[in-house]
Order: sequence, then structure tokens, then C-alpha cells
Amino acid sequence: MAAVKENGSIRCASEELRNDFEIVKTSVQHKGHFLSYASEELKRNREIVMTAVSTWGPILKFVSETFRNDIEIVRTAVQENGDALEFASKELQNNKEIVLLALESKPNAYFQSSQLLRNDRDVIFKAFSKSLARINSASRAFTNDREFLLTISNLDGVKALEYACKELRNDREIVMEAIQQNPQAFQHASDELKNDKEFVKMLVMKNWSCFQFASTELRDDKEIAELALKSSGLAITYISDRLRNDIEFIQSFAKTGFALENIPDQFTHDREVLLESIKISSGCFNLYEAMNAIPNEFKQDREFVLQAVTRCGEILYYVGEQFQTDREIVLAAVTQDGDAINSCTAEFWDDEQIVLKAAETSC
Repeated sequence: MAAVKENGSIRCASEELRNDFEIVKTSVQHKGHFLSYASEELKRNREIVMTAVSTWGPILKFVSETFRNDIEIVRTAVQENGDALEFASKELQNNKEIVLLALESKPNAYFQSSQLLRNDRDVIFKAFSKSLARINSASRAFTNDREFLLTISNLDGVKALEYACKELRNDREIVMEAIQQNPQAFQHASDELKNDKEFVKMLVMKNWSCFQFASTELRDDKEIAELALKSSGLAITYISDRLRNDIEFIQSFAKTGFALENIPDQFTHDREVLLESIKISSGCFNLYEAMNAIPNEFKQDREFVLQAVTRCGEILYYVGEQFQTDREIVLAAVTQDGDAINSCTAEFWDDEQIVLKAAETSC
């Protein structure tokens, strides 16, 4: 009895207490899953079951078919936790009101609804109004629904275009909506739009990263490539080999730097170009590979390393130990990126100026 008073548990209670209405009701009011320890008689008591599902909806799994088909009990259960829909009767999994209630708290309850309701416009809107993570597992009935695609494009442009039918991947308005949410969505646009010069030009002017998904033909187009490179030297990765080897064309963008891992051969020993390239490659996922583009003569050059860490503190991790023990270089690195303190030697962990500066600039 003490356990029941303390935490509501009847797990260790006697059979007599597990069959006591007031004790069991108190117990399931505390935690609905305690219903599983009640007597069989009380598991069939509607008031007890209603109380239990109001505190933990999924306990519906352990009640009789009668209660799983009781609309009031199921409504209470899915309001508490949408996952309870999995244990409702087939009839109530086909009840639109019940399914919409379940979706309020658990969008994945969509996959527990009836096949009929999975093709219901209201249900699918509700299910994917917050996240499109599993949209490709949903009904394909709405891949050609323009209004639906416009709506979900604002939520997750990539998933929306990936889900869309071929025709709507060629719809300028939908593609634009998707790209405004996430430029990476352009990868799922139609080949026709990827090869539409005016459309691609407009996109690249807004966000250079769309350039990477343009057609092979347009990535070989000087006008489009120029727009991308003016915006970011990282675009060098995606321009055609012909343009990358066009010295006259490339020369005009050298001052702003390039993606280190794809820096044109004629600039691999140009100090200023390398330093600017380090700056724009800061935070690059493949910074280790990018650093391989820097000739060893520069990696051993103290002045170069000092200038490099002022542009990208993370570089400290990839340089020699003689620079990781150099206070001026370490201070410059943590001033640019506080996390660089993890790459210096332990002697600086007690250096107040370095630690404070790292704390100021750490992500």
C-alpha cells in the first residue's frame, strides 16, 4: 500500500489490492501504464480504462477490443498521445476525426491510419505540415497536386521537389518556392529548367550554390559561370574543365580566391590567392583534403601560417607542431575561431588571454 501512495505503482501489490477499484484508479491516474498490473476484472472496467488512457494513451494496446473500438476512449487516448492510434480498431483508424486528433501530437500516426485516409487531402496536409522527413513514404496521390506542393515547398524545398511529379518539377513557381526555402532543392528540378539560361541566371544571382545543379551546358557558359564565381570562389568546383583551364577567364577571379581543393594549377603557388582561398574554404567539410592543395613550402612558412589562421582558425589543426606551440599564431587562431584552442598544445590552456579570447569566439 505504501508503494501505491508513494508513486502509484500496484506492480507489487497483492491480488486483492489489484482488484480494488479506488486503489487501481488512483494508480492509473498517476501513470496509465500501471493498468497492466490491474486485475482482469478492472481492466474491463470502462472508467478505469478511460482514466488510464487519459494519462498514457498507448496503454490502449493492453485493453480489450471493445475499448479499442470505443470512440470516446480512443479519442481520449490519441489526444494524450497520437501513437495510440496504432492500437485503435480498424474502424477507428478509418475515422477522420480520430486520425486528425492523433496527428496533432504525432505526425507519424499517419502511417497507422487506414489506407483510405492516407489518401485524404486533409489528413496528408496535417501529417506533413511540420516535417516532410517521411513524405516519400506517404501516398503518391498528391505528387501532382499543385496547391499541396506549393504549401510544402515552404516547409522543406528539397523533400517537396523530390516528392513532386515530373510535370511539377518543371513548374517555375513551385521550383522557385522550393529553392527559396533551400537552394539544394534545384537538384530535383526538371532537366529543362536546369538548362534554361535565363532561369538559371536568375537563380545564380540570388544564390550561387544553384550553379552546381545547372546543366553541363550552362556550367560551361561564361556568363553564368562568371556570376557564380563573382559570388563565391567555391563555384570553381562546378565550372566546366574548359573554363577552368581558360587562364584569361579565371585570372579575373583570383583576388577573391577559389575552393582550395579545386584551385586552378596556375594559382597553386600564388600566396595571396591561397590565403583568400583559405578564407572562403573556412568551415569546409573537406578542409583536410583542401589543405593538401597548399604546397609544403607554405605550410612551413611561419608568416604564411600566421596569415592563414587569421582567416581560418581551424587551420591550426592541420599545421606542424612548431606552429601549435607558437603563442602569436595560437592567439591569432582562437581570435578567428575559439574552437582552435583544441588544436594548440596544453601549455596554452592556462593562458588567460588565449582562453578568454577562445571563449569569446567559440561557436
